[in-house]
Amino acid sequence: MISYYTIIYATIRHEIGEKISIGIILSDGKQVKVKFSKTKIRLAGKVLHKALLRHVNYTVQAIEKAASEPVPLTMQGQLFSKEYLEYLHIYNNSVIAYSKTIQIDKALSDTLLNKLFSDYIDDTEPTKKPIQDKFFFPDYIKERKKQLSVYYNTNTNQYLYPSMIDNLRFPTKVDLAGVNGDFVFAKGVDMNKSWNWVSYDLSNYYMLREASPKNKLFLIGNEPSKNLKKQHSMWQKAREVFTFVTQNEMEQIEEYAKMNDVVPLNFSE
Repeated sequence: MISYYTIIYATIRHEIGEKISIGIILSDGKQVKVKFSKTKIRLAGKVLHKALLRHVNYTVQAIEKAASEPVPLTMQGQLFSKEYLEYLHIYNNSVIAYSKTIQIDKALSDTLLNKLFSDYIDDTEPTKKPIQDKFFFPDYIKERKKQLSVYYNTNTNQYLYPSMIDNLRFPTKVDLAGVNGDFVFAKGVDMNKSWNWVSYDLSNYYMLREASPKNKLFLIGNEPSKNLKKQHSMWQKAREVFTFVTQNEMEQIEEYAKMNDVVPLNFSE
């Protein structure tokens, strides 16, 4: 198997081309893995103007989000493609820079990602972090797709739009969508992820709650680490707003649908 990688840099002195490596993109053309060094980003922040550092952080978050979400059919083969990364290498002249894409005769894997990260980005960070409360709701949907599809639309890449929900201000992504006169939605949130992602996911779901106060909204996840104070505080508040279901209680979503005549919501409009 063949894969390829690109090193991502923060340009700290544009006039002389001085750069510091902050992350890496590894792909085989179908799947992609990314990893960034918080230590290196902090180091760059000591030199960069605040506005430039904000741009670095925004770009890092955008890349991580793009790599973690399903790719729309129209973008398959384009996002993180070798050709596109080469284009960024040649034409991207902002504070973020990309190395020439390097092909390697090895299969895409976490082991390879960690090895390249240690060799070229940062060998001071641990290559593995202990997993706390692994988030597996997406796997549950895949495993139970046949059963869940009786009650819910299980296409996890669907968005609710203001044209479908009165008073909804922005498109909102949900994982399961059903209807029984009222709407029934379910959304999983990994509460142990970074604050930016947890805040983004829950803020959108809060807007859906405000737009549809009488509808049933399940929130699936586990209590985050108490060391993650912002996430833990938001988790406590979310439990008061949504029907909170832990990952070892997910059968409740099916039981509710079965007892309340829920059928899949049609997104065809």
